[in-house]
Amino acid sequence: QAWSPPSAAAGEWMQIDLGSTCKVRGVVTQGRGDATTSQYVTKFTVSVSVDGGSYSQVASNQVFSSNQSVNKELHVATFPSVETARYVRIH
Repeated sequence: QAWSPPSAAAGEWMQIDLGSTCKVRGVVTQGRGDATTSQYVTKFTVSVSVDGGSYSQVASNQVFSSNQSVNKELHVATFPSVETARYVRIH
């Protein structure tokens, strides 16, 4: 089961806890689906935090392109610079 938001409304996000502060260079997305379900993200922004309370936008709120279909291929979105974070939010 992949993560999916409770609704398809704008503003949904997921948070990843890396367990400790790490250097983060990007994120990888992948669509999911079968004969009856097709779910994938086409664009997103990213914010990061070292403490889980204060977040900053990656690359001045840059919109990253993502999957264009449910073909289940991995899509790598590389940040313009390395970010230091424990928490990563994909919006």
